[in-house]
Amino acid sequence: MGKTRYDSKDATSIFAFSKGLLHKSLAEAIKIIAQTEEISMTEYKGKGGFGQLVEKFYFGYEPNSSPEPDFPEAGVELKTTP
Repeated sequence: MGKTRYDSKDATSIFAFSKGLLHKSLAEAIKIIAQTEEISMTEYKGKGGFGQLVEKFYFGYEPNSSPEPDFPEAGVELKTTP
């Protein structure tokens, strides 16, 4: 996704960056997320697919199923809601 626009060690920075998707429809959010990369939607279908898109293309890290927080240095777990 290019340069990270948040500090992964700072919960406030992560939260502020996440506000870029606030009050966006799914279609609007996908447009924001997909600005820099081609996304194959078939690999992100099903439960958790949107969250994986946000992790990979908006926050720029690989989705995983680790029990650790998504941002371990900040102690932050990323959650998406409709």
